Amino acid sequence: MERALDVANVVYSIHNARSDLSAFLPECVSVECYSAVFPLKRRFWFHKKEKKEIMVKICRMTRRNREAKQREEA
Repeated sequence: MERALDVANVVYSIHNARSDLSAFLPECVSVECYSAVFPLKRRFWFHKKEKKEIMVKICRMTRRNREAKQREEA
């Protein structure tokens, strides 16, 4: 996440809804998350169902200091 935020102003990511993102994010990041259902198709012979739906978080992360800097430059 840190590297992605070094090269982009905004980063989008999808995570399992049960995961805790706070351990991966620097303090200078603003995060907006939305819940959604994500379908996973059967990929391997040992999967029992043709499709399984899991809850995910779709997150938009923005570096706070870059937002302030962009506003100053505008």
